[in-house]
Formats: sequence, C-alpha cells, structure tokens
Amino acid sequence: MKKRRMAVLAAAAAMVGSLIGGGAVSAENPRIVSVDMPIEVLFDARKLASDVKPKLVDGTVLVPLRVIAEKMDSTIVLNGNNITVTKGKNKIELTIGSKTAVINGKPTTLLQAATVENGRTLVPLRVISEGLNVAVEWDGILKFVWVGSKEVPELNDIVKPTAFKPYMDYYKGGPTGIMDGGYGTYTNATVVELKDFPYKSGPIIYYRFDLAYDQNNNVYMQSTENTISSINPRYYLLSKGSVPVYSNPLYYLRQIPKKGIHIYYNDTRNLGGKYSSFRKIEYIDAGHTIPLGDKKSSAVLIKNPWRLGS
Repeated sequence: MKKRRMAVLAAAAAMVGSLIGGGAVSAENPRIVSVDMPIEVLFDARKLASDVKPKLVDGTVLVPLRVIAEKMDSTIVLNGNNITVTKGKNKIELTIGSKTAVINGKPTTLLQAATVENGRTLVPLRVISEGLNVAVEWDGILKFVWVGSKEVPELNDIVKPTAFKPYMDYYKGGPTGIMDGGYGTYTNATVVELKDFPYKSGPIIYYRFDLAYDQNNNVYMQSTENTISSINPRYYLLSKGSVPVYSNPLYYLRQIPKKGIHIYYNDTRNLGGKYSSFRKIEYIDAGHTIPLGDKKSSAVLIKNPWRLGS
C-alpha cells in the first residue's frame, strides 16, 4: 500500500510539473543557483557609470559618493581623511573609517563607516538621502539604487533606430517570419547595450538583462521586466555567418517576486552549455519590436556584453 501511494504521489508531481513548465520538473531540470547581478545606481532612472560598483555590507548599501554628488552639482572638498560635501544649504561632513558623520549640522551615527575602494569613497545610502535632500530608494529585487525620479524613459528616447540592412545577414537561415515582430518586416534596428537599461517599450519596462547559472554551471539569460504578461520573451542568438539559434524559454523557472515584476530565464544549452559558446554570440534579438509608423518597425538587438573581445 505504501509503495502504491508513493507511486501515485510521484505521478501527481510529474503532472504538476508538466502543467507548469511543459515537462516534469525532475533532478535533471536546471536550478538557478547564482546570478551575475551587480548593484547599479540610477539617477533619474538612468545608470551612473562608475569604475567602482556599489556594495551591500551587512544589510547596508554603500554607494560611490562622487558620481552621485557631482551629478547633483555638489561641491566635494577632501582634507586628508575628511570629506565635506555641500549643495546649497545642505552639507555632509564625513571621515573615512568613522561611523560618525555630521549631516546638515546634526551628528549622526552610521551603520557602516565611509570607506575607500580603488580610490573611490563609498558611503551609506542614508548619507545621500539625508545629506543632499534627494529621494533615494534601495530595491533589493532589481538591485537598483534609485536616486531622484523613477520614471523610466521610452527606448526611442534613449537609442535611435538605424537601418536594418547591415544586420540582415545575422538572420540568414532562420525560420520564416523571424524578421517580423508583428508590425511587418523589420526596416530598422535599435541596438541596445546594458548601459541603456532600464527602458520602456510599449506597456513593458525592461529593467535588467543578466547572466544566471544552474547547478551544472550552464549559462542562462535572465531578464527582469515590469509586465502583466506571463509569457517568456523569445530570444534569438545571432552571429554573422551562423544560423540564428532559438533560446528556449524555461517557464517553470519564472519568478514573480512582487506584483508586476517578472524574472524570466532563457536557455543557452543548445549552444553546448558552454559559457565560451555563448560568448561567441554577437547580438541577441530581444523578442520585442518597436513600431515606427508608415509600415516601418525596428528590431531590438541587445549587443552581447559578454562576447569574446568585447
């Protein structure tokens, strides 16, 4: 009786797995165990470039002071280990290695001391928000530090479409309709880099594009979106002179950590499961199209930042 019950439970589990992901979830299925997802600072919803990334230390986010302060037209004065930042009536006084700061004349104890990494001063978020009187928010799901406005711009306001003709060779040998995203055959291409995220296209906000790894160190593309859709994006992996490779969406790995936020995973194991194989890919067709009017449309191509030699 016990063996029969176990068999019934196993069959039920397989059925549930089939309904969720198009196949039974078993030991052979991938499990995402790590993600390359660096913390990013965004000022008015645009990434701030810095040679030193923010970091999370015992629950406190430390951010590069200078890149934010200069973006806000603040003045920074260094005197040994002492740092003074002023913007109008706002004033921050810090000492490297000390958890004590003076923010707008008020002595304040910080959870983490200001520190220096590769010549850049990192300070707790609280210093920025209180000291410079600006809205600052840490998003632990997106791993974004939002400074100022969170209004994400349209992709067309960030990157302008170019002619599609130079990219036609990347699609040779692909399936019928691969160059039609629903608005007619592509006439243009919009080439996106990681620095251009986040962006909005239609009703969807595309927040991030990162690499994830399973228990066997196979590589997956992780995309994070704000959408009401539950359909995984469809990607084609493109290299000049090679047939486009379809990247399988893995529905059962999809995560919805909070309302509206969807985290999707797309497979690259049909490239052989090797990171080096993925690094040969030049562009990733992002699976969504920008209508340009007058029977024109633009493919959205993500320039592979992990490509060899990039």
